[in-house]
Amino acid sequence: MPASFRAYKFPRGHILQDLLLERQVRNQSLQAEVLDNARKIADMIVGMKTGLPGMGLMIFPEYSTHGIMYDSKEMCETASSVPGEETEIFAKACRKARVWGVFSPTGERHEEHPNERLQYAQLSKTLIRDARKTGQSQNHLFELLHRGYTGKINSGEGDRGVAACPYEFYSKWVADPEGTREIVESFTRSTVGTQECPIEAIPNKKVAHR
Repeated sequence: MPASFRAYKFPRGHILQDLLLERQVRNQSLQAEVLDNARKIADMIVGMKTGLPGMGLMIFPEYSTHGIMYDSKEMCETASSVPGEETEIFAKACRKARVWGVFSPTGERHEEHPNERLQYAQLSKTLIRDARKTGQSQNHLFELLHRGYTGKINSGEGDRGVAACPYEFYSKWVADPEGTREIVESFTRSTVGTQECPIEAIPNKKVAHR
C-alpha cells in the first residue's frame, strides 16, 4: 500500500506527523460491505499507529470508504448517516489510537429523504438572475469585481472597490498559457504521470524528441 509519511515543525516547536495513504478499494454495493470496509480502515488506523507512534494525523484518500459510486440506486442505499455507523467506527479507532483522522464517505443520507440523492439547490434561471442583481454579500460574481468596497468607502477612496485581478499567476495564465505551463512544470513535473505512482497508459517519463 503506497503511503507518504511527513513531519511538520511549527514555530513554537510542536511537531505534527501525518500519514497519507493510497489504498485500492472496490465499489461497496451493499451497506454491510461499506461497514466491513470501515472496520478494515479502523484496524489499519490502530495498526499504523503501533508502527508509527509519533503519528498525529492520518488522511485517507477520496472514495476510500465506499469506492466510486456510478449506480444511483446503490449510492442511495449505501449513503452514510452523519453521525452514523461509519463515523462511529472511525471515531472509536481514532480515540483508541489517539490520532486525528480525515475520511471520505461518498454520500450523506438525508434524514427526511433517505432514498433521494442529496442536492444543494434547484433554481430557475430567473431566480439566479434575480439573486445576482439583489443579493448583497452572497453575490459572489459582483463581489469578485468590487472587492473591499466597504474599506474604500470608509477611507473616502470611492464606493466601487477593486476590480483588478489580485493574483499575478492568473494574469500570466490568461495572457500566456503555454509559458505559464512551462513555469509550473519547472518546479512541479513535466509529465502527466509520475514514476512514483505509475498508472497504465499514462506517460511518466520525458520522451526525447528526435
